[in-house]
Amino acid sequence: MLGRVIADKYELRRKIGQGGMGQVWEAHDRALERDVAIKLLADRTTAAFKARFQREARALAQVQSDHIVQVYDFGLDEDAPYMVMELLVGEDLETRMR
Repeated sequence: MLGRVIADKYELRRKIGQGGMGQVWEAHDRALERDVAIKLLADRTTAAFKARFQREARALAQVQSDHIVQVYDFGLDEDAPYMVMELLVGEDLETRMR
């Protein structure tokens, strides 16, 4: 997946994490020339789950807080949902708690 371009715009650069429903990647937004995080869900998700994911993305995009990452974009790429978010640089919570 490294180097893959999502929605003709977001170039995947480094996998940040992975869970049961998909992966999170550091990516580069070619249009705006900035680094972002992109959550890619498995393409095997159901239509109901895709609709829920879309509602979640829209709701999160409305939230303005220093404590929540900003959502920049969402959509489908080859029928797989994705959400583009602000990229946070630093350590993860698990590392911080040690």
